[in-house]
Amino acid sequence: TPDLDNDGVLQIGVDVARFGDDQTVICARRGRKVYPLSKFRELDTMQVAGHVAEVIKTMKPRLVNIDVGAMGALREGVRRRCCVDAERVARRYWS
Repeated sequence: TPDLDNDGVLQIGVDVARFGDDQTVICARRGRKVYPLSKFRELDTMQVAGHVAEVIKTMKPRLVNIDVGAMGALREGVRRRCCVDAERVARRYWS
């Protein structure tokens, strides 16, 4: 029987909040296994980009899904912090 909790590609999801009561949440999952959530409050876009870039560098996900409202600025910030060109980031992490 396959291990359904570890089956599949590693994916990262990012729900970006701005200031106020909301939290920015970074979630990693592989198959049905969800890793502990990273939660942040009152971060600007570049600070969030730094956290996302660190998760990408550490975990090496195959796919990163980011809340569409923050996509452009956050993708540029992640690109800068991961030191890769924008096309590679778009092809590798965003579908």
